[in-house]
Amino acid sequence: MVKKLNLGYEKIHACENDCMLFYGVDKDLENCKNCELSRYKDATNGGSDTIPRKILRYFKITPHLQRLYMSTHTVQYMKYSKNRIVTEGVLSHPADGEEWKEFDKNYPNFVADIRNVRLGLVTDGFPPYSNATSTVYSVWPVVLLVYNLPHTMSMKDPYMFMTLLVPGPNDPGRNLNVYLRPLIDELISLWQVGVQTYDASTKNNFMMRAALLWTISDFPGLGMVSRWSTHGKMACHVCMGEVKAKQLPHSKKSSFYGLHMGFLDKRRRSRRKGQIVHNMCAGITFPPPGKPHSKERADGFGDSHNWTHITSFFDLPYWDSLRLRHCIDVMHTEKNVFNNIFLTILCSAKTKDTTRSREDLKAMGIMQELWMNGTSSEIS
Repeated sequence: MVKKLNLGYEKIHACENDCMLFYGVDKDLENCKNCELSRYKDATNGGSDTIPRKILRYFKITPHLQRLYMSTHTVQYMKYSKNRIVTEGVLSHPADGEEWKEFDKNYPNFVADIRNVRLGLVTDGFPPYSNATSTVYSVWPVVLLVYNLPHTMSMKDPYMFMTLLVPGPNDPGRNLNVYLRPLIDELISLWQVGVQTYDASTKNNFMMRAALLWTISDFPGLGMVSRWSTHGKMACHVCMGEVKAKQLPHSKKSSFYGLHMGFLDKRRRSRRKGQIVHNMCAGITFPPPGKPHSKERADGFGDSHNWTHITSFFDLPYWDSLRLRHCIDVMHTEKNVFNNIFLTILCSAKTKDTTRSREDLKAMGIMQELWMNGTSSEIS
């Protein structure tokens, strides 16, 4: 339906093991460069059709952004972030935030034209099949948000543009970085060169540029886009190991209980600088992407660092200077906190008030009124 509007998508073949894309200089290869797996399935019934094992759907973002300026209905809203009424001390739009203002200070040439676009990237997995008896399968859409629009529009369906549809059946994990490559290349072009776009309000053309300000995901997804694993005693991607969690002896979970003051030290602000983060990974050798290497880790992983892979976001010329590169989705945080408290109060099957939890309290020497009296059998 949208193909005639030049809003279709490009099919990019991928290695079934998530090692690479058959894209760019590798588009004509017949086998994966890493695992040597054939690009195509074996022909059946004597047929000669070549069916790719895995396909990435790539929807270019540029035509969508151009149409926002070409339409007389939306072009007036694309300048809202600059022309809005600002109330001092009130955060009503991302443009009121420190990170937006810091970006403006660092890149005055980009800010000179208020029509240049600010973007946010969102990703999460979901099962496309509603039938509970079907085989478990999940896909990962990657969606871009346009922050030039009013906050009442930027989170609405018509203005949330899916750019990648990463196929399943399982989540790509750290290999999500492999599938981001076409989008990163397009974002680099939109930053360095731009694209000629018609402005319906002024009835002339201009060179539209775009910049990605941050990503938004849940906590597991954060590890996929930020390359810092969100599991284990070094799960915090902000302090990056400066504050290490303690492993609870009975439930075997990581806990930051009693360590919260370490996150309030303002002297550690420099840890957020992108260049510092980039330099931390310069001397680390990471395993190649793909399922055959999914259990391999870089030297020092879980001890001196939690880095899992090299992310292509740092190919963006401005990514080093960003301080707030990755955000946690508030909805997931609220939902998880509520579920843990509410289901514990109801004493449901998902309660956190278990025998092991009580034993961990005793081992930590806290909340003595909740310690177990006598002995009890282990429960799962």
